Amino acid sequence: MSSLTFYDYLEALKKPVLVPCLKLEWLNPDDTISHEITSDLYNTNGTLNITNQNGCRRTFNLQIHNNDGRYDIDVNKIWFGQKVKLYLGLYIGDTPYFIQQGVFYITNPTDIMNTAEKCIQLNCTDKWGFLDGSLFGTLDGIYKIPVGSNIFDATKKLLMTDRGNGLPLDSTIPNISTFFNNKKTTLSDGTKVSILNTPFTATIEKGQTYADVLLQFNTMLAGCIYYDTVGRLNIEPNEDDLLDKNKEIMYNFDQNNCEILGKSREYQFTNIYNDILCVGATINGYMAKGRATNTNVQSDLCVQRIGKKTKVFEDTNYYTDELCQDWANYLLKRNTILQSSLNISTIPMYHLDVNKLITITNEKNHLKQEKFLINSLSIPLGIGQMSMSVISVDELDAVYKNKSKEGVGVG
Repeated sequence: MSSLTFYDYLEALKKPVLVPCLKLEWLNPDDTISHEITSDLYNTNGTLNITNQNGCRRTFNLQIHNNDGRYDIDVNKIWFGQKVKLYLGLYIGDTPYFIQQGVFYITNPTDIMNTAEKCIQLNCTDKWGFLDGSLFGTLDGIYKIPVGSNIFDATKKLLMTDRGNGLPLDSTIPNISTFFNNKKTTLSDGTKVSILNTPFTATIEKGQTYADVLLQFNTMLAGCIYYDTVGRLNIEPNEDDLLDKNKEIMYNFDQNNCEILGKSREYQFTNIYNDILCVGATINGYMAKGRATNTNVQSDLCVQRIGKKTKVFEDTNYYTDELCQDWANYLLKRNTILQSSLNISTIPMYHLDVNKLITITNEKNHLKQEKFLINSLSIPLGIGQMSMSVISVDELDAVYKNKSKEGVGVG
């Protein structure tokens, strides 16, 4: 076992010459390792893409040798439902230092043949692809979850659903944040109920997917849902997600180092909204609702500066004013600020992840350890530049501090 540490890896990032390394493992149906296939790689010109969103977050592509036919697209070789595990990292001296990047399904492999070589193009998506109908997950009947069901138990039970061949959808136990354990929400009659219990009988029609079921659970919790780097389903609260400035700082970029190779800033004025109205379910004649408006004069996109630009969202899975308000607060952040992003080109940094922080110090641009939230990453699997899209946390915090706490009438 290597004695290299994460500190050794961080120090290696500062070296003038970086030598990337990659490891790819073939997995059994239960996510245990069958064998390593790194030596069979044809090239590493592929890319790992990571996006901060609900559902599928991670995809990658690369090619493997197939001169001897061992990776033919065949029921006993590469076939439907095959999973792989990806690691990326750096050589430190002669020793590789790997960081796990996720568990993936092979989606649409391509058999490439020419006069010199035979190889297979692997296109891979994280485990969400086995829930959303891309590879598996389409319901052939009505899926019902009774009122008062525990969402954590229902999620685990759904993931253990037999696919028809004796194997479950996903045998890895999901991680639902403990934030939800003691959280309650107030019904229209003043009753406080646990947010972990379904408020009504949820019905998902045939032709929809298991992903639709999980997204409905996630909506009831006002959460974020995705697969992480170890292939485990996570559900986290949107409410907690607003506190960006307190998140882990994964790297400090400084004007005296050479990690940043270029940057540009994009402004999507047509997609900016600074007033969010969220409309939920109507129960006993009362419509759940929430509104969040950017009125902070420190924000360049506040109502006082550019006027009120409103966007309305409707979803009957939000059944109280509190949940609608949490939803509105979260959407205000995304629709006001995420349309103004800083795009950075850097050396590859394999420990970075979306929804985490970096800091940038640059006197020319008046930045002094300013915090930025990572929204997307595009990481080369071999030699090349990494690109990422980030958003200023100072701007996010300005919006969060002034979010509306009151519901509004709906016409």
